[in-house]
Amino acid sequence: MCLQISFSNWLKECYDFLNKYCYNPRTITICYINGMDQRILGRRIKFFRERAHLSQLELETSIDASAGMISRIEQGQVNPTKETVIKIGEVIDLNHMEVDYLIGVTFSPADEEEIKRAYNLVRVYLDRKDVIAYLADDRWRLLAVSKGFVRLLGTSQEIIDRIRGKSIIEVLLDDKLGITRFFDKDKYDELVNLQIRYFYDETSFMQDDEVIARTYHVIRSNKIASRVLDESPKQTSKTFYPKEFREVYFKVGPIKILTRYSREPIMRYSRFEIVEYSIVKKFPKLLMKAI
Repeated sequence: MCLQISFSNWLKECYDFLNKYCYNPRTITICYINGMDQRILGRRIKFFRERAHLSQLELETSIDASAGMISRIEQGQVNPTKETVIKIGEVIDLNHMEVDYLIGVTFSPADEEEIKRAYNLVRVYLDRKDVIAYLADDRWRLLAVSKGFVRLLGTSQEIIDRIRGKSIIEVLLDDKLGITRFFDKDKYDELVNLQIRYFYDETSFMQDDEVIARTYHVIRSNKIASRVLDESPKQTSKTFYPKEFREVYFKVGPIKILTRYSREPIMRYSRFEIVEYSIVKKFPKLLMKAI
């Protein structure tokens, strides 16, 4: 779940990343790239180049690189400078999320230390009983669930522990995790369809990532979901999702509850976000207060 963030926040996160992976942040050009596995970087550059339908020679010519340079980079034999990677990104028209995936804060999945820091920033909010929300990261992993969400669904702590760390898509598709029964069956297929398309739009360039790859494996294990995934590249990517695409029907006992969700990045750690649901109709709101 890569998010839209201001350029200044993006630069700050890049500097934080430098501090984490470099011994001397002042040697930015070399040190920034040296903190990463150049084989992974090369593989990702190859993916983006081929997606742009450029040959290695065409890309070399466009960035004024020496003959054979792109081949060596893609094979992990050469560790490119940050400037070279940025030039490549400009030529093949990468957005800031894709550049981050090459040389930024989302190069690797968030580790436990990062997750803990993000959770501590929102823990008080998630402890509120009137908040229906969860914490997720840029790999679409569900990391924490608000007390209000648990209260609304009337589910157990055992189920919450079971889904923690799973991708949102896996939670939607796997009956064994115990959450699918809380979705309205009449709207379930539509929900899965939209979420997989959304997931594809945000992560299609990340399929070599181990966390994302596991989610795609889960999708492929489900015939209906796999068919939706196959159709996703043919659909026009959306620049944003209007409110009608962000509606989810929950079912608690005999009551259907229409909600609409929003996604709010955590300001200091924008690779994490709060996904929060608002109840649309008044009657369930009164029910929520009464629980």
